[in-house]
Amino acid sequence: MIMHSKRLIYLTVLTFILLGCATTGGISNNADQKDVTKHSNGFFSIKPSDKEIFTKALSLLSNDGKEPQYNEAKTRLENLVQMYPKSKWAGAAKALIVSLNRISELERRLDQSEQKQSKHAQDFAALQEKSRQAEEKHTTEISRLQKENEELAKGLQQLKNLEIQLEKRNKRRR
Repeated sequence: MIMHSKRLIYLTVLTFILLGCATTGGISNNADQKDVTKHSNGFFSIKPSDKEIFTKALSLLSNDGKEPQYNEAKTRLENLVQMYPKSKWAGAAKALIVSLNRISELERRLDQSEQKQSKHAQDFAALQEKSRQAEEKHTTEISRLQKENEELAKGLQQLKNLEIQLEKRNKRRR
């Protein structure tokens, strides 16, 4: 079930990535272009464009063989939605944020399940050890009782033999 959930999440993320690639790039209208010129007045005050933020967030999710950085990508997508609420990327960013929240929740549940499984495995191992010790103790006790039983049987046989000998002596004396 967990593997199915992970696959579903990755498929969702891939869908959003492909949706982002399918749209036309760049700034589409003059109002957005004026916003960009407002934000880029000084060298240090240049804000990244909505597309740049979205692209960076996606690159954090597809970290080329490394573990995806879900929290950093989520932060960037939230910034995109906050800075550019009317951007064509805002809808996809919101959807990705929801998906990333779901991934975080599923990872949290998976961690809890793994912790529970680990605890159960430790409990099971402890029970197995107790069972082995009890079995060992019972085997030792059975062995001791068998030896005692054999000794008692030998003693009983000796008593029978002595009784028979005593009867023979008594018959001879008569």
